[in-house]
Amino acid sequence: MLTKFVLYAVIVAALGGCAIAPTHPSLKTAALPELIAVRDLVADRESTGGYSVSPDGKKLAWLGTDGVSSALWVKSIAMEDAKAFHTRVRYYRWSADSKYLAIVADNGGDENAHIYKGQVEGRSTALTNVTPFEKTNSHVLRVVDGGTDMVITSNRRDKKMFDIYKLNLATGKLDTMATNPGNVGYWGVDRAGRLRARVVIEGDKSLLQVPDSRGAASWKTTAGLHHAQLPAG
Repeated sequence: MLTKFVLYAVIVAALGGCAIAPTHPSLKTAALPELIAVRDLVADRESTGGYSVSPDGKKLAWLGTDGVSSALWVKSIAMEDAKAFHTRVRYYRWSADSKYLAIVADNGGDENAHIYKGQVEGRSTALTNVTPFEKTNSHVLRVVDGGTDMVITSNRRDKKMFDIYKLNLATGKLDTMATNPGNVGYWGVDRAGRLRARVVIEGDKSLLQVPDSRGAASWKTTAGLHHAQLPAG
């Protein structure tokens, strides 16, 4: 504890010393460079990346910072109307109609990811948590063509497995599409938001299954792969 206190005191003294004018006689009349702001040493304010153009081609979004805060920026390509959503972004997706951003973020620092809705138009930078379920993880699986629907996965029902849901990003309405019996490792959804396939794990095999015409909850296996056949590494 004493060591931590001493280290803290040294850091504070060093940072505080950056703002004190030189007192040594040989430096009193010297032309010294401007002081460097502490924030420039602890935050990369110029770092940007993750650029993405909206589906309608009119907007641009990217990851960056606002001050010393992580942010997702969005602007019109033809205008200087940039605004920043302050959040710890893991990744983000445009809605198909370009009106919303679905932002997957872990704002609590607890490794639980939630999906937040940000409205693209207007000046508002408010974010709405559309998966506000405690101690859960939610992710975007597929952006559905032609509107504000997305297919997402979430372990809200059972923390050990992920079910799939259709989410209307505009309204926040969430509908269950399929529940995980416990051994589904992958869900296959097409661009229209239809469930087309799943991969189940049975012992040392992975089985590709497609919906069976006999019923919504019925599946048939079309291919299988023994895990021993997978390439090493």
